[in-house]
Amino acid sequence: MPHKKGNTTRAKPEKFTNPIFHLYCDGQRTEPDYFLKGLKGLCKDLSLKIKDSGKDFKTLLEKARLDSKCNKDGHNEGNTFTWFISDREVSTIPGVAKNPEKIKKLIEEAHKEGFKVAVSNPCFEIWLLMHLDKVSSAYKTTDKCIEELAKKLNGYDCKNKGLTDAQLKQLFPDKDKYSKLRKAISNASKLDPDDSDFSIIDKTGSRVYKLIEAMGILKASDTE
Repeated sequence: MPHKKGNTTRAKPEKFTNPIFHLYCDGQRTEPDYFLKGLKGLCKDLSLKIKDSGKDFKTLLEKARLDSKCNKDGHNEGNTFTWFISDREVSTIPGVAKNPEKIKKLIEEAHKEGFKVAVSNPCFEIWLLMHLDKVSSAYKTTDKCIEELAKKLNGYDCKNKGLTDAQLKQLFPDKDKYSKLRKAISNASKLDPDDSDFSIIDKTGSRVYKLIEAMGILKASDTE
């Protein structure tokens, strides 16, 4: 009696794809320049897209919800991660400062959607400062951060917006492109002992280092 052959069909191995990061930034130029020209230049395999920029957190959250609902650019795929890059924005300029309780509520809403948030307090510029020097709680306002960054980052001028090639080279030097990023992650993690998206609203610091970790570029433990 002939022996019946079993099912010899083999399951196809799962295709691995690099994670894709969708970023929504409230900054119009500096943040997109940092990620697209700086980090992207540092890590060629890094897949990221600036989905929207130059709008407030609430508007960006609404845009991300719409993109998610429409599954725009594979928004809902398992290897796609949505992050918001937002500022606490503490300022001496009337009308600029944001309500901390409203920011916390928006963070809660983002978390419910499965989105991630990287808030900088007082502003994204403090994350840039962390590449260049130790940062303390003395940097309490956006005005102070921008003033100090202009001294340390090749004449940075927020009014002109964006980061020049010379400034990006300061942040990612040719000799050791990861050296300043390591310093920034070390500075940021030391100012964030609670490791919380919410506690950063009430103190100086930046959660951008958590995004860098999620991208798999460097971790806080690599800087110790």
